[in-house]
Amino acid sequence: MIFKKINEWIRMWEASVINLLSAIAPWLAPLAPAYMTYQNCRGVFEFPEWLAVALAVLAEILGLASINTALTFWAHNRKYTLDKHKVPLWIPITAFVFYLMVIGTMNVVLEIWPGDRGVLILARALLLAMVIPAGVLIAVRAAHTEIIEGLRRPATQSTTQHEGEERRPARGKAQACLACGKRFNNQQGLAAHFKHLPAHRAPHFAAHEARVRVSSTGNGQSELAGEGAPDGGKHGER
Repeated sequence: MIFKKINEWIRMWEASVINLLSAIAPWLAPLAPAYMTYQNCRGVFEFPEWLAVALAVLAEILGLASINTALTFWAHNRKYTLDKHKVPLWIPITAFVFYLMVIGTMNVVLEIWPGDRGVLILARALLLAMVIPAGVLIAVRAAHTEIIEGLRRPATQSTTQHEGEERRPARGKAQACLACGKRFNNQQGLAAHFKHLPAHRAPHFAAHEARVRVSSTGNGQSELAGEGAPDGGKHGER
């Protein structure tokens, strides 16, 4: 029993440690290329310390952001298949290719052809151009956020509208007494009015009979309308 509990504790501890390392390792992976970029910025280009650190960090952030954006866009396009809802996957992929070009030139090509003027110019140009993919990534991520909000907004508005319709009390068609002109919200109110004032039924009976005659003359059958007949279309007591 004791050994069983120890084994369970070891498995739980092992799983926790693996999960922790799995969360930390991806953030430590860019350390090597970042340090190599820092060394070449200091040794080859003789940049100030702060600039070398900034360029090394920014290059790795560009790489991580482009990979994350590409996978996010890929999952989005699989979920939303309509063309108007899709996002351009080629943009973050292009940004990642540019990152590979910067890292490859700074850390590999400069080692193969040290001091070559053409390679030095290319490396400087790539460092200066890092702002382009970085700005494009910011723009497409903002556009992706707007697309997601637009896809969620119609469902929220529709739900709110349906809730408002459910909360709104049902109302019948407004009715008016032809004798006194008093208006009622529905047929039941008009019928109650006739119970208190039976004499007010006469104009309604006359109007109802006139409609029946016109309808019968036109198509051979009477089409009784609920609003025209008093007491919901039923004759009251005579």
